[in-house]
Amino acid sequence: MKKVLLLLLVVTALALTALTACRGNEENEPTPTAPPVVATTPTPQPQQNNNVGTGEDDDRQQFDNIDDFRIPPGHPLNMLEDALTRFPQHGDNGLPHVQGTIFQRGIIEPSPWQGVIGGALFSMSAVDAITAGMLGTDGGLIEMNEFDQFGEGGVWTVSHDMASRSITITQHYDVNWHDGAPLTLYDLYFTLHVMAHPDHKGPRHFRTGNTSDIVGIWEYNAQEADRIEGLVLSNNNRALTIYFNEFAPTIMYFGVWTSPMPAHLFSPYYPDNVADMIDSPYVRETPIGWGPFKFVHAEPGESYLLTRNEDYVWGVPHIENVVIRRISGDMVADAMVAGEFDAVGFRQLDFPYHMEPDNWRYFGSPGRTRQSHYAFRMGWWCFETDQNVSEMNDRVHEMMRPEAYAIRKAMALAIDWLTITQVRYNGLSFPAGSYLPIRHRPLMDLSVPMFPYDPVEANRVLDEAGFTNRDSEGYRTWLDGSRMDLIWAMAESPTAEWYYMALTQAWGDVGIRVSLWQGMFHDIWTIWDAMDFDDDDDEVHFWTGGWDHGANPANSMWAREEFENASRHNSPELDAILARINSMDAWDMDFLMEAMSDLQWYMYNTIFYFPSTWGVGLTAVNNRVANWDTRFTTLTRDYGWHTIRLTADQPVRG
Repeated sequence: MKKVLLLLLVVTALALTALTACRGNEENEPTPTAPPVVATTPTPQPQQNNNVGTGEDDDRQQFDNIDDFRIPPGHPLNMLEDALTRFPQHGDNGLPHVQGTIFQRGIIEPSPWQGVIGGALFSMSAVDAITAGMLGTDGGLIEMNEFDQFGEGGVWTVSHDMASRSITITQHYDVNWHDGAPLTLYDLYFTLHVMAHPDHKGPRHFRTGNTSDIVGIWEYNAQEADRIEGLVLSNNNRALTIYFNEFAPTIMYFGVWTSPMPAHLFSPYYPDNVADMIDSPYVRETPIGWGPFKFVHAEPGESYLLTRNEDYVWGVPHIENVVIRRISGDMVADAMVAGEFDAVGFRQLDFPYHMEPDNWRYFGSPGRTRQSHYAFRMGWWCFETDQNVSEMNDRVHEMMRPEAYAIRKAMALAIDWLTITQVRYNGLSFPAGSYLPIRHRPLMDLSVPMFPYDPVEANRVLDEAGFTNRDSEGYRTWLDGSRMDLIWAMAESPTAEWYYMALTQAWGDVGIRVSLWQGMFHDIWTIWDAMDFDDDDDEVHFWTGGWDHGANPANSMWAREEFENASRHNSPELDAILARINSMDAWDMDFLMEAMSDLQWYMYNTIFYFPSTWGVGLTAVNNRVANWDTRFTTLTRDYGWHTIRLTADQPVRG
């Protein structure tokens, strides 16, 4: 269950997404094929700065020595730790388990979710994270340590060899897919070939992260080879060695795709019908995983029914069935009082009104995967080259103009995050203390300042940049005198209206007019679709986002080749910084920390986005639930969904 709170990747089948394909339906019947397996050791093609020692004689500081991290007094990280002490992260009511029970799981979603699990081209909904964890369709085979490095104790473990520029993933336990077929590292081998296939395009593709640096992957993508040379299976498919041209420590930060898809089900589509995989029944109708629960049925957009997996690797779950239902955030408290759910996320703003509930307990988690921020539109995504670009079709977006730097800085200075979080979130949310999310705190440079609340300085910055002309309503104009109206793409949420009013007032106080995109809040799907935008739509100036996917601190968010780079910003300077972070030299801790510091200072000085808040996540858990666990330092095999017990026939009512 702990993993449910950590799961950031959507259903593995989303690796099959093809956002840009414009092709007709193919009538040919797919034939079962698979990429050839050749157990040979490839020759890495080193890039620059590959000076590295060999094996145990290397005297460089190793990357796993990053836990010597000190937090200065008064920093938001301390505020977070203090808030977490108010809530347990593990609890057992000590009562015996009741057999034949149904666990009622609530998911806060303001509108019906799209498709069956993974049915949408790209899912960002909470239900996919929760359900994928139960089904085991998102990975989870490798345990991660506190700092999101590869850890021990999982079905798979990862070791690395600097001399050969490789990692080896080793399988330690027998695992079966839900249909009884064995899961092996061949499934991951197959998945990487699908992701790198030329017919596969989308946000989950091989061009992002360290996956793009696997030996031979580009030649395979160009159809110059029938397999990826740098993938070598051995030990009866229970070991997969991956060779890299450039071997950076970010590889150990989950910088390689490790979520397998069931090759035995998808191999009929390979290689000629890869584009059709996304429409297969195993994606849209009957998803197959390896986790503690199996998919049974869905009421589209509203609920899922799961049943326990009697063959689960870590043991048969105590719970027999799970019902996952959508609920609006403003109805959660009443539903918990009525005993409708065993567990559901609880809004921070509702906490003061239900601080001592009779029939449920609160469990806290630090939300270490979430970095809320505001991203400015600084470029476009080019589908022809699969890159973010700063200009296209001889156009320059307004937020890319040199003078717009002053606007971005003033907007960051105009918000009083401390007051907002204290008033609205009751001590459970805090101003962000770094440009990195909490999960990467050992890599933070805490000397890099955040933008303090300073409306006087915001006005001065705007005046000095020449934005002194005001229209009849008192708002500043562009330098040429034209109306300035910055368009904000904002997702609907229980607090959206309040946030919109508070922030637009603060920005209005320094003369910046901000309006909602299309005059309304949107579901997250619509906003995500707007990121396919770039050729035709110049409307959006900025949007609210969050870094809650991918663990590589260098290229999960800001790389030129990263589709999920929401600002689209790129520059040679940023490219150079990211290249240092992703280089062999970064195995030296001093080198890595200097490069990470440069990255954070670059973000501060450029302001292509600015962070807003961190916070404590609350889950309301009914009193009949035993062994709930939100700790990040426990293993799935010890505290997973299979260990949760229900001690009454029905949820306790208030």
